[in-house]
Amino acid sequence: QNWSGMWRFAWSHGRSGVEKPETRTMGYFDMSGDPLGLAAERAALCLFLRGDLPVLPAEYPLVLDEASLRTPSTGAPTCEVPAALWAGWHARVGSAVVPLGGSGVSPVVRSPSAHLDTTAEQARADLAALGAAEAAQGAVKIDADTGTFLIDTPRTAGGFAESGAHTAGPLRFELVSSPKSEVTSSKSNDTTSDLRPATSDKGVPTPATVWVSSLDGKPIVDSSRLLVTHLTDVQNSEIRYGDPKLTILLAWGHTPHLMRRGSADISLALNATASNDANDANSANGVNSANVAHGVNSANFTVWSLDTTGRRVAEIPAKYTEGRLSFTAKTDLDPTAASFLYEIVRE
Repeated sequence: QNWSGMWRFAWSHGRSGVEKPETRTMGYFDMSGDPLGLAAERAALCLFLRGDLPVLPAEYPLVLDEASLRTPSTGAPTCEVPAALWAGWHARVGSAVVPLGGSGVSPVVRSPSAHLDTTAEQARADLAALGAAEAAQGAVKIDADTGTFLIDTPRTAGGFAESGAHTAGPLRFELVSSPKSEVTSSKSNDTTSDLRPATSDKGVPTPATVWVSSLDGKPIVDSSRLLVTHLTDVQNSEIRYGDPKLTILLAWGHTPHLMRRGSADISLALNATASNDANDANSANGVNSANVAHGVNSANFTVWSLDTTGRRVAEIPAKYTEGRLSFTAKTDLDPTAASFLYEIVRE
C-alpha cells in the first residue's frame, strides 16, 4: 500500500497489560495478552515494515477537498464509501487531499486504466479484471470459495487455509488430521477445554495459518535462519459462547490461554548452499568450494521449536532431500505448552 505508517489498535487499555501481560485475558482489541496476535504481528512487520510485500501499482484514492479541510467552520468533508474499499489487496486504497475549488467533496474512485474518476460500478468492474490478473502473477492470492489466502514474496511466504495442501513460493504445507482437544499456550497447570462445536468429528484437519520469514534478510531459499509459524485458534480458558459457530460471546473466561490442537506437514525449498558469499568464505577457510557447490556436507539444517520469548525448547526431527527440508509442526509437541514457533538454522 506504500502508507507512511501503520498503528495497531491497541497494545493495552491499562497498566496491567504492560506490567503483567501474562495475566491478561484475550479481548476485542488489546495485543498484550494475545499470543495469537503477537505471533501474527511478526508477519505484518516483515510484509509492511521490512517491505517484503511489493507496493501495488494501481490507485483508488478517496479524494478530499483541501479547502474544506482547511476551513473547520464548514464542518468535516464527508464522502460515501466507494466499492473500491474491498480491493485493498489488489490496489492502493487511501485518502488523497486535492484542491477541488472549495466546492466540497464528492465520493470519487479513480480507475487505474483510464486514470479518470469513475462510478463505483465501473470501479468494481475494473477491480474484478485487476484481481484476475493479479491472481495469475501477483504476490497475493485469495480464493473465497475455499477460504484460502496465500502470500508469496521472496522473504515471506505462506497463508491461511481451512484444509488441504497448499503452495506459496518455496513453502508447501498440508493441514493434517488431529484429535479434538486443546493445549495451554503458556507454562501452567494442565488445563484443557473443548471449543469445537459438539458435532465436530475427530480427525478433521484444523484450519491454520502457516508462514515462513527469512530472519537474515536473504531470500527464503538462501537464508541461514528462518522463522516458521503455525497458528490455529487461541481462546481463553472457560470462555463461553451461545452458539455452535462461536459467534455469540457469553463470557470471556480467564488465563491460561488455550490453543486448538492442530498439525501441519511443512516442506521448504532451500538451496543446499546459502549463497555465493558463503562459498567464498568457505574457500577462504580452505573448504573445497567445488564440493560445497555440489551440496557435499552442505545441507546441514536444524529445526528448533521455540517458546514465545524465542528460546529454543527442543530440536524437531527433519529431513532434507532433493532440495527440500521437511518436518511436521504440532501444537501439542510439548505437553506443558502449545508449540507454534519454529526456528530453522543452517549450520
